[in-house]
Amino acid sequence: MYETEFNAYTAQALVGQELTPLVTRYLNAKVAVIGKGGRVINGIPMRAEISNPAWRDVDKEVLRTQGINLFLKTPKILGGPYELLPGNKTPAFK
Repeated sequence: MYETEFNAYTAQALVGQELTPLVTRYLNAKVAVIGKGGRVINGIPMRAEISNPAWRDVDKEVLRTQGINLFLKTPKILGGPYELLPGNKTPAFK
């Protein structure tokens, strides 16, 4: 499932970059904060950058990968939609 989601977000970033090259793109999630005693407190917005016109060509793939991985790996308990890491072999559909 990781590869499926990673590839989809990569495609989203690349297509968006071609269509509107001067726009910075983010993946957004509401990330929770863990308070005292492990209690989950209301979340704060997380913006994982996946495309930025200021990035040098040589850095684009690395920075895009970092942004997508940040979004995919955020634990569900903190509000992440996936909690996936590279190598996750969970089927995309059950």
